[in-house]
Amino acid sequence: MEHEQDAQNSVEESLILDGWDTGKEVVLAAREGSSFSIDDLGLPAASSRFVAGRYGGRIYQHQIDAVTAFRTGHDVCLATGTASGKSLAFQLCALEILTRESDARVLAVYPLKALARQQEQRWQECLHASGLAAEVGRIDGGVAATERFRILDKARVIIATPDVIHAWLLANIGDVRVHNLLKKLRCVIIDEAHSYTGVFGSNAAFLYRRLEHAVKTVGGKIQYVAASATIASPEQHLLALTGHTFEMVGPDRDTSPKQRVTIHFLEPPEKKTYTDAMCDVIKYAAARPERFIAFVDSRKQTSQLAIIAGRSSKSAPQGVSAGEVDGVVDDITDEVGSGQILPYRSGYEDDVRRAIEDRLQSSTLQGVISTSALELGIDIGSLEVGILGGVPRSLTSFWQRVGRIGRQSPGNVYIIKNDDLLTKSVFADPQSLLSLPLSEGALYLENQRVQYIHALCLARHGGESDQVLSQPDPGTDFVSPVEWPKGFMELCQAERLGAVPPELQQMKSDSGDEPNRAFPLRDVEPQFVVRGREGMTEESLGSLSYAQVMREAYPGAIYYYVKRGYRVTKVQALAHRVEVRRERHYYTTKPELLPAMIYPNLSDSGVNALRCGDLVVAEAPAQIRDAVAGYIEMRGSQKETVKYPLDSAHGIFWDHPLFSRNYFTTGVFLSHPALNEDRVPREAIGTFLYEVFMSIVPVDRRDVSFGCGKHLSGVDAIHKGDRFIAIFDQTYGSLRLSRRFMEPTVLSELGRQLPIMIDQYSDPATGLPLNATARDVVATIASDMLREPQALNLFTAPDEGRSANLVHVIVAGSHGTSITRGGQEFEVERIFYNPVKGQLMYFGHYDESIGVRLGPVETTETVDAIKEIPGESTMGLYDPDTGEVKELGTPS
Repeated sequence: MEHEQDAQNSVEESLILDGWDTGKEVVLAAREGSSFSIDDLGLPAASSRFVAGRYGGRIYQHQIDAVTAFRTGHDVCLATGTASGKSLAFQLCALEILTRESDARVLAVYPLKALARQQEQRWQECLHASGLAAEVGRIDGGVAATERFRILDKARVIIATPDVIHAWLLANIGDVRVHNLLKKLRCVIIDEAHSYTGVFGSNAAFLYRRLEHAVKTVGGKIQYVAASATIASPEQHLLALTGHTFEMVGPDRDTSPKQRVTIHFLEPPEKKTYTDAMCDVIKYAAARPERFIAFVDSRKQTSQLAIIAGRSSKSAPQGVSAGEVDGVVDDITDEVGSGQILPYRSGYEDDVRRAIEDRLQSSTLQGVISTSALELGIDIGSLEVGILGGVPRSLTSFWQRVGRIGRQSPGNVYIIKNDDLLTKSVFADPQSLLSLPLSEGALYLENQRVQYIHALCLARHGGESDQVLSQPDPGTDFVSPVEWPKGFMELCQAERLGAVPPELQQMKSDSGDEPNRAFPLRDVEPQFVVRGREGMTEESLGSLSYAQVMREAYPGAIYYYVKRGYRVTKVQALAHRVEVRRERHYYTTKPELLPAMIYPNLSDSGVNALRCGDLVVAEAPAQIRDAVAGYIEMRGSQKETVKYPLDSAHGIFWDHPLFSRNYFTTGVFLSHPALNEDRVPREAIGTFLYEVFMSIVPVDRRDVSFGCGKHLSGVDAIHKGDRFIAIFDQTYGSLRLSRRFMEPTVLSELGRQLPIMIDQYSDPATGLPLNATARDVVATIASDMLREPQALNLFTAPDEGRSANLVHVIVAGSHGTSITRGGQEFEVERIFYNPVKGQLMYFGHYDESIGVRLGPVETTETVDAIKEIPGESTMGLYDPDTGEVKELGTPS
């Protein structure tokens, strides 16, 4: 009866009965569309037939602008809203090319397989309606190689993902069918250009240049047409992505119709947890006939909420929280095929992902709970209700999420208040939602690891450039008709000469003869594969980045895949493999993450520094160590704290006190005398500073983090032992996102916002406001941020104990971290000189090799390949004349 009553009430009415505050709204007004005749555009006959047959001979103004710019030879981008008809503009530009040259080819690139699959049918319908006798073909990881080659031979419109272009198309560039495609390629379409950001976007920027290098080498020429959500500086983003200047068609030219959407701001009762609040709203939405989509920012939450919501929809006991769900897990195939509420995120295997997408498109799902993976323009049928767990970090993300709702009829979006500082700020002034900053194209093209992936693909002996030339001269320097980012050509030349820097040599070894396959576009480190075993059967359960393993799949964790839980029994960091077994109950785990250990290198030549009053802000290279000490397991209402090392009697293998990740990146370090006092709560201040920074600069939380520490060496304006707060990039090699903190406009905005937002802020660790000491320190730092910044030149203080005749080394029995093996920790057993290599070497083992059946697997590494862990490694001075090591101790 209760469920029937829920269906009679609106979501808002049901929540009001439960004590929620639902009184605040923002209405996005409906808009009438305005279309225009194509009679005066002079389009080819094929285009006119297509528009007449499918659209009554009329199109919108932004579509007219895009096609007109393309026909006059410009690269063009539509930066208009969701469901505004950007695909039609793609099709008209393609028809222009296909009718102009009888043998021309068009390559349409979609960032997700789901998008590519959906668009294939629309392209087929377009060419059929146009009367052109031309074939459409799709290539992605799910299409057999023989079929891919047939498509290259026959299709004039080829639909692909960037991943398959990287891993297969360019890897087979020497094949005559690929070669012919490159000669005939005239147009490249890039959909969802705003999604090319971070590591994926930075890799894609080199991919598009590799493609153009090949096309130009065989005498061809590419014209681009792109589509993007509304982002900040789209021209600069596309220039960085492709090297081309685009003519932009913005939202001011969009004349497509819009439905009315009402944004509801929902405040749960004070003592209700965020998870239980999300469950309440999803439960009431699921009880109604309208279909819904819920967006959360945690991959794990997609599964947990879908499990709870699914049980609630079957009249399960109400008030069940995430840690209290129990019972036997359904089979994955059965659940995906029959469940009415499913989770969705990246990293699913193809069959699972495709099954969920098919049900979304066919409107046979009541609801889906997703990460940002469904922000992109996948057609997911008619959705009337959207649920957002907090306010999105950018206006771009907000529009993308809201754009899923009310495409065919008026819709409702519910934003649930959480403890996020940005969300609290917007709830205090709902209209400020529409003033959030737009997303920025976060591309950093000087990351050496990103560059080397593509230098290997393109410039190695026998690589893409050699294959497209057919008969290259091995003695010549590497040359390219494409303009590349700074440092790339030099790295290509180093690869040709066999002079690769030591820190990249392991990447070369890992790549073998197939760098295109060894290094995916979505990360700068190899992905971990998750494998589950039932008896003699092994199943693939997705893939994870190293950072995701630290959060979701550490030893002993419960890893969720769709709506099934698995216990992580072993993590092999060197092999990039996670082994799991089926968990029969819906238990959950939470990692006990230690504060990040942060070691800035202020003596590096690349350090930039500013002084604002007593505040010194420096951007510098850094070594970061993240570590998990164990986990908290929730079994119903019971909580158990589990510490590493683990007892292998339960089939879980981890014989170290920590599960850690070491990586090298860059960060911004704030030093101020007020931070040096012992009574100052630096962690709490750092958390607050990070939250305010994230509310001003819309970067992804997965890309940027924060922490505290102390300087282990001194420079001109910073003393040894000074305390700092750091905002740093979490990508190996850095994307330089944290450097935004150094911008004078950002510093001054922080100075203005810190005193304002502190009254809305409560420490997530305690739930309490910052204490008086912290508030005084924040006020002091904020005041200095408003001062005129002055550039600083930092000079390295002399390093005690160093000598030109002695070599700084890690002593036997101590640990360091590898710069060639993704930061893996290495224990030094002895130091020796190798006369054959002419190098000083360490003999020892990697930590992961401890505990294997035959004991540690010993190996050798050069001294340059193993870096000290500041504050932990015991250092010494090696005398090359005597072979003796004088111990210096551990830096404090």
